[in-house]
Amino acid sequence: MINKLWTLAGNISGNAALPDSNKGGVNSLARFLTLLVIFIFVLAVTYFTTHFVAKSQRGIVRAANMEICETLQLAPGRYLQIVRVGEKYYLIGTGKDNVSFMTELDQNLEFADKTLPGFSEILDKFKKKKEEDG
Repeated sequence: MINKLWTLAGNISGNAALPDSNKGGVNSLARFLTLLVIFIFVLAVTYFTTHFVAKSQRGIVRAANMEICETLQLAPGRYLQIVRVGEKYYLIGTGKDNVSFMTELDQNLEFADKTLPGFSEILDKFKKKKEEDG
């Protein structure tokens, strides 16, 4: 595979193999640079394709009237979710292959703002605990 790419790079760069020549180093450098340009081109195409697909998916996923408010994992692959549809809230159960309606919830739900503590806060907590334990 590498030999085929090396030969292709030589053909693209116009440097076919030069047997028994002093220009072997120049030939190798030209092939290497051609392979490098091809590699960078493939990376660029991959990058822009990924961003294009992500932007198109972002528009599909975003919905103004539906939102998953909270998720609780019960077991691997099994979740309870609170979903807002319009002005109403529903509790659903989701599994690997199914979604089950549980119940409609009150509209005056309040969701706790769960912000995760930073690393320094966690470290301070363990330091205090260690000092208390002696």
